[in-house]
Amino acid sequence: MKHGPNDVTLWQVYSLKSNYWRDLQVEMPNHSRYDGWQDTGYAVHLHGMCHWWGYEDYFGEQMLVSFNLSDDDFVKTPFPLSQNNVKFPKHFVVLKESIAMIEYGHPICFFISILGEFGVAESWTRLFSMVEPIGFGKNGDIFYIKWKRRSGKV
Repeated sequence: MKHGPNDVTLWQVYSLKSNYWRDLQVEMPNHSRYDGWQDTGYAVHLHGMCHWWGYEDYFGEQMLVSFNLSDDDFVKTPFPLSQNNVKFPKHFVVLKESIAMIEYGHPICFFISILGEFGVAESWTRLFSMVEPIGFGKNGDIFYIKWKRRSGKV
């Protein structure tokens, strides 16, 4: 993806075999949180498809944009309505052969959701809501402080 004259988005695919850039004639969201591989977490690759965080316009619907490298097909998967209007930072990872979305909330929390079916907003399933973790162990343990809100005792 690159921006051309008059802010028109041009979609191209590069072939290593032919050393050639091929233009794609597609209608897709022209805004993306993805700006190259240096933005780790905004894009992932799984099963011959590239996936990234996109949106129609800055205040518009947010979505996972997926591109199938074998047939040049795009799929837009909206985020669930509960998550779509919230501008929490989102990162994508591959979790057990599925696309997972990690949202970083405020002040100290994060949410992990997994995608069930491309193109279906309702297929996102929230796996975890982590509130105020204080650390992580080498084997995947998550550490919390146990305290009583009313008394303030740990």
